[in-house]
Amino acid sequence: MNEAIEPATASTRQIHWENVWQSERPTFGRYYQRWLQRVYAFIVPKGSRVLDIGCGNGDLLASLEPSVGVGIDFSETALAKASKKHTEINFQCFTAESVSELAETYDYILLSDLINDLWDVQAVLQQIAPLCHPGTRIIFNFYSQMWRFPFRVAQKFNLATPTLTQNWLTVKDLVSLFTLENFELLDHWSEMIVPLPLPGANWFNRYLAKIPPFRWLALSNLAIARSVMIPAINNPSCSIVIAARNEAGHIEELFNRIPKFCADMELIFVEGHSSDNTFEAIEQSMSNHPEVSCKLLRQPGSGKGDAVRAGFNIASGDILMILDADMTVRPEAMLKPARTASPFPDPGCLSNLQLTSG
Repeated sequence: MNEAIEPATASTRQIHWENVWQSERPTFGRYYQRWLQRVYAFIVPKGSRVLDIGCGNGDLLASLEPSVGVGIDFSETALAKASKKHTEINFQCFTAESVSELAETYDYILLSDLINDLWDVQAVLQQIAPLCHPGTRIIFNFYSQMWRFPFRVAQKFNLATPTLTQNWLTVKDLVSLFTLENFELLDHWSEMIVPLPLPGANWFNRYLAKIPPFRWLALSNLAIARSVMIPAINNPSCSIVIAARNEAGHIEELFNRIPKFCADMELIFVEGHSSDNTFEAIEQSMSNHPEVSCKLLRQPGSGKGDAVRAGFNIASGDILMILDADMTVRPEAMLKPARTASPFPDPGCLSNLQLTSG
């Protein structure tokens, strides 16, 4: 996010949007909202289980004709209007930061024009994760930074809904947040160049908004993501791939310093056509440490990437790790706790080393 927003701002924003929904000031957003409904209808099949976070008056959610539709908002005025207008939808008063209390899963979770207004996007992603099953898709649409100044002008002349300070996230910003919270971006694109029902607007918005350079002027970004389901593994096994080229002097030290952090752990040495006796040094150390499960192969190609892929191809562990034979990363760093929960019972994920599931 582009600014640090204090927690107290949560109540400030709630009051702001309550006032917005009470005022009912006219804006020129109806064409934009109807366009969004058509776009979402192409993504969300009728009869799906849909959660709309920040549902407002409920028009978008109702237009999708869900079998189970739940709309949440922190504005009681907005929810009262939505409930009166769309009696078939279940509307509830929640903040986005507390949606996990719903304790259900949904096929689609919508965050329409919401993330730029949130005070903690990462916290909301944390709340969404328990509401996802493996097939759940999370759909975001949010305004492009290119429209910051036009929005200010429109708001000054009461032509657009007034807002408080926005985050103005980009797709790259969103992907970074996804990475932190185990979400994966599946697709993204731009929508709408002309946000008013002017002659030719539909043609511009349908075709030009998708191609450069016109798409760089688009009003809205759309993104589809999913929660990456990491299965819980009891007592996982681990394979450590060590690419070694001209590192004969480090091999015995590696055997002595690599910590034993899980019961079933193997070392996979991929020797990269060394000009010294690295291959022989590995063989000797394997003989010196018969208690260590170890594999050795000569690299089939060249380059570190080729060596790592060759090691992964013969790995048998649930968790795959990469360790440099030159020890630019200390082997002991493998015991350094990671930011997120480790699959190992004792600290055991890498911080500087690379980790992937097998």
